[in-house]
Order: sequence, then structure tokens, then C-alpha cells
Amino acid sequence: MQCFDNRKLLLGSLGALGVLGGVVAKNSSEQVMGLNIPENLGPALFAGGWGLVAYTNALSADNKKIVYDQKTIVGTLSVASILGSVMMMKKLKKEGKPMPMMYPALFAGGWVALAYALCQSRGARGFKWPTTLRCGLSFGAAALVLSSMMYVLPRQRAMAIVDGPGMVMFTAGWALVVAALAKK
Repeated sequence: MQCFDNRKLLLGSLGALGVLGGVVAKNSSEQVMGLNIPENLGPALFAGGWGLVAYTNALSADNKKIVYDQKTIVGTLSVASILGSVMMMKKLKKEGKPMPMMYPALFAGGWVALAYALCQSRGARGFKWPTTLRCGLSFGAAALVLSSMMYVLPRQRAMAIVDGPGMVMFTAGWALVVAALAKK
């Protein structure tokens, strides 16, 4: 018996690679002088990766259609919340304006809502109750990403630490997102 859905594993992996690649491209272009990375490459990869994650979350159990249910709605709204808050935080940081707490709160709330959506599963006949493994994967992913992005990485940057645990936690969190998306 297969533990993961191969199509969702592929789509989720591509989405995660888009998000990770977008973060690395954007941060590298901002922090490393002399890199010749197109300005819109990072945001395009980031948004495209998130779109693929939302699409994969919305697929039916047999991968033949998009299902419009609670899992899809919560997942899509959480992706929109995360995308919008990250884009606004980047914009405000670039302009040197103060950061209203609304944006980090939307970011954190979006991750918790995404974990909830990923925790849900679909059977052959529609919604099934959450499984412990899927919930552990999805809420573990949210915990790793939130702690890395809101605590560890800002402190690493402030102390000029390049090879700290922040990006490792972020990447591990995304591996758990992919596993939660693909879990049968």
C-alpha cells in the first residue's frame, strides 16, 4: 500500500521548490551585492509556488478535479493571507516604513489555517476526518516555518550569522508541507 500520492507529491514538491527558490532569489538579490538576479524572479517563483500548493491542496482524492469544500476554501484563503502579508512586509521594509503588527499576525494566522487545511483529508466519497499523522505533519510544518521566519532568521540576520539553523528549519518545514499534501 502506497503511503503517498505520486502526483500530489510531485506537484507539492514543485510548489515547495518555487517558494524556496523565490525566497532565496529575493533575499540573495537584496543581501548580496553584485548578483545579477532579475528583480521579479523571486516574487514570481514565490507566488507561483504558492499557487501550486493551493492547487494541489484543492485536488480530489483521485486527482481528477478540483473540489470546492472547506479544505479548499481554508487552504486558498490561507495561501492568499500568507502571500499578501509577505508582499506587504517586504514592501514596507524596502520603503523603510514601520511594520504594523497586522501583517505578521496575518502571516502566522495564515500558516495555522494552512496547517488546519492540510490536516483534513478527502476519501473516495468526500471529506474524511483528520488523521494523526497528517495533522502532525501539517502543524509541525507550521511550527518550523513560523519559528524560523519570525524568531530564528531575524536574530541570525541581526547577529550576521550566515549558516545558522533558520533556513534549515524553513526547508524542513516545507518538506513536511509536501508530505502532508501528498499523504493518502
